[in-house]
Order: sequence, then structure tokens, then C-alpha cells
Amino acid sequence: MTYYTTGLPQDKLTSDIEDTIQKYNPNIDSNNANDLAKVMYQTLLFNRALSWRENAYVFLPKSPQELIEIYKLRKIVYEQMGYGKELPSNIDGLDFDSFDIHSAILYTKNNDIITSTCRVIFDSELRLPIDKMHSFDNRRKQGKQIAELSRLAKINSDGGLSREFKYLVVGAYHTMIDNDMDILVSAMIPKHYKLYKNFGGFDIEKELDGYGSLDVPFVVTSWEVSMASDSFKRIFLGIRKSNSTSKSGNRLYQLAG
Repeated sequence: MTYYTTGLPQDKLTSDIEDTIQKYNPNIDSNNANDLAKVMYQTLLFNRALSWRENAYVFLPKSPQELIEIYKLRKIVYEQMGYGKELPSNIDGLDFDSFDIHSAILYTKNNDIITSTCRVIFDSELRLPIDKMHSFDNRRKQGKQIAELSRLAKINSDGGLSREFKYLVVGAYHTMIDNDMDILVSAMIPKHYKLYKNFGGFDIEKELDGYGSLDVPFVVTSWEVSMASDSFKRIFLGIRKSNSTSKSGNRLYQLAG
């Protein structure tokens, strides 16, 4: 049975998406399946068009099956954290939404099993989810290119600087730098802010008493990635300062050996 004929080209990607959704749930409602297929199709096209430096640690999805696994991981982790009401998907076991189609979907894996994920939502006509809590229009008027970090989820989350967390942060940083983006915004609980506060250019924009249906304090943050600190570059990028300087007086950096 084919669900997807409206708004999607009948090409190989559409066929692969149909097959993947059928394998996930052959009894899925046709309207919901069509919504999912459209999100998956546009998300994969967006990620394929990004400037991206290939590496062995963090990845962008290239197939519908990878997206399904990411949507499943999001749903599992956020429900375990008690955030289930914040996930709007109407398909059991999956978390996706229209913001995915403008997002770099980052993930890590171990033995071909996806272990963590996050997304970097690029500003668009949809604005950003965080705009409902705090407007960044003043930055837009300054010509700043803004993105939002969200849907950070990993297996066995302990809230610390795990290997997966570091890889996702590096992936998000390079996504911003390589695609000419300026400011990465996010919302987090205050205790998580300590993981980011030494990144350089990372600030609290607003304090909130709650977020959506969550009756716990949150902070809205912004990170001007061009201001990344020496500490961030050393810990996350493996770059250390050289003792020499360039003719312009700028400090030189090199890979840590």
C-alpha cells in the first residue's frame, strides 16, 4: 500500500521512506504516515545540502532508517525524563516535528547503534521554538544568523561531559561555523548551564519559571560561536595555543599532539 502521493516526488528517496515507515508500522494511519514522510523527505534533503566535514565521531543522517532510529531515541529518552508532554508527534514511539526540516540532525553511534542525537534548527519562516519564550529579533536586526540547539538525547544520560556529549557539541560547533551561522540559542535547566558556561561567548539571556508544561526553572542561553574560548578549543576541538603569534598579532592554534 502506498501512502505518499501528495507533495512528494516519486523518486528513490520517497520509495525508501515508504519502505522504512512500512517496516516501522505497517498499520500506521495514512494521514500521519504522509506527514511523517514529508518531514523525513525534506529533512534528508536539508541535511544533504549542508556544508559538513566528515569525521569518525558524529554524523548527519543519510537514510530514512537513520531518521526513524533518531526519532525513536528522542521519544524514549524524553519520556524517561518526564518530558513526554512536550513531544507533539501523533505517531506512537516517534518524536518528530516541522522544525526538523530546517535542522542539522546530529548523531553518534557505537557498533552501528545510535547512542545520542541533537538538532541544530536553522532560523526560517517558522522562526525558532525558543521565540515563544524569548524573542531574538534584536539579534536578527543586527544581521546575526541564529540557530537553536534542541532535542539533545542520549542513552544512559548522566548529565555529564560524556564522550557522546562532546562529539555532539563539536558537531554543533562545526555546523554553525561551516554554514556561516553566528549564534546558537537554547533552553536548559540551570544545573546544565555549568556544562556550557566556559565555552566563551555563552550567556544567559533570560530566566524562566517553567518551560511549556514543565513546572521547573529554565534558562534561555545564547552562544556566539566566533567567541569560543581557548578552553573550549582545547577540550572539545583538541586544539592548543602555540607560543608564537602571527604578524597580525593573533594567537596561532595547532592540533594537540
